[in-house]
Amino acid sequence: MKNLNIKTISLITILLINFILIHNSNAQSNGQAELMIVNNTGTTSGKFIKINIYPVGAIFSGGGQYSLDARYKISQDEKFIFGYSDVLNYNQNLPENQWTTKINFDANDLRQDCETSLGYGKYRIDFYTGPDQDNFIFTDYCIIDYSDANYGKSVFQGEQKIRIDYRTATNITFNFLSSTTPHNINEVGKNIRVWEQFGSGFPPVVPSKGMFNDTTLAQYHNFPIDARVYGAINHVSPGDFGLNMTVKYQGANIKENSALNFKNSAMTINEGIIFTVNNNNSKIDFSGKDSKFIKNNASQVKMPHGFIIRIADTAGIEKIKFNYSLIMRNL
Repeated sequence: MKNLNIKTISLITILLINFILIHNSNAQSNGQAELMIVNNTGTTSGKFIKINIYPVGAIFSGGGQYSLDARYKISQDEKFIFGYSDVLNYNQNLPENQWTTKINFDANDLRQDCETSLGYGKYRIDFYTGPDQDNFIFTDYCIIDYSDANYGKSVFQGEQKIRIDYRTATNITFNFLSSTTPHNINEVGKNIRVWEQFGSGFPPVVPSKGMFNDTTLAQYHNFPIDARVYGAINHVSPGDFGLNMTVKYQGANIKENSALNFKNSAMTINEGIIFTVNNNNSKIDFSGKDSKFIKNNASQVKMPHGFIIRIADTAGIEKIKFNYSLIMRNL
C-alpha cells in the first residue's frame, strides 16, 4: 500500500511538472500585438530561428487603401505593411523581445512593443533555423491570410490575436489566443485563414471582400504595386487581387507589361475617373462568381488598340461604356 501511494504521488508529481512546463511554454502574452511569433526550440539546447515575412498578392493598409504605408506606423523606419525579417534567440531567460516577434494588424492603433505592421491580404512566413545568428537553412513556411475586410474591427465575430510557435522543423504550431491548445500548421494546409477561426472556439465566418480604394499618393498610382521596389524581402504575384478594389483618384494606371488578376473580387472605376492602360501587353483578368468589372458613368478607360479584358467563369461586367478599342473574350 505504501509503495502504491509513493508511485501515485510520483506520477502526480511528474504530471504536474509536465503541465507546468507546457503552461510556461505558452504563457507569454501577445500584449497589444495581433500576431506573435515565438522561438520555442528549447531554452538550453535550442536553435536560433530566422523569419522572413512578405506579401502574396495585393495588400491594403488598415485604412483600406491600396498602399504600402501603414495607417498606424510603428516608427519612421517601420512605416510599411510589406513584411519583416527577424532573428529570434532560443534562450527564453533573455528579455522577451529577444525570442519573440510581435506584430500589429494595421486596422488597430494599439501597437505597443510591436516591431512592424501587416495589412489586409495574404502574407507568407518563411522559417529558417541555425546554430548561430549568421548561418541558417530554410525549414518550412506558412501563410497567414488576412483577406477579410471585417478583421481588426469590432464587427468581426471571433478571436483576433494569434500566436505561432516554432518548436521543431516538423512541429510549427499556432493558436488563436481564445484557446491554449496549439495546432500544427499542417492541420490547415500551412494556411491560417483568420476568418476560419480554426481551433479558437468561435465558429468560422464568411469573409468580407470590403471596398478598398487607391490613394492620392502618386508613388502608388502605378498598378500593380510591387513591394520589392520599396524594400520588401519578396512579393509573390503582386497583381493578384483577392479583395474588392475601387479606383477613386485620378492618375491610376496599369504599368507596361503587367497584369491585374481579380479572383472572386471586383474592380470599380468611379464616376469621372480616367484609368489608363499603358500598352497592349498589359491585361486585366476576372474570374470566379464574385468577380466583376464595374465602370461608372462618365469614367473612361484609356487603352491601346488590342488591349484585352478577360472575363472567365461566372465573372461579369456592369455599366460599360468604352470610348477606346477593346477586345472582349468570354472564356
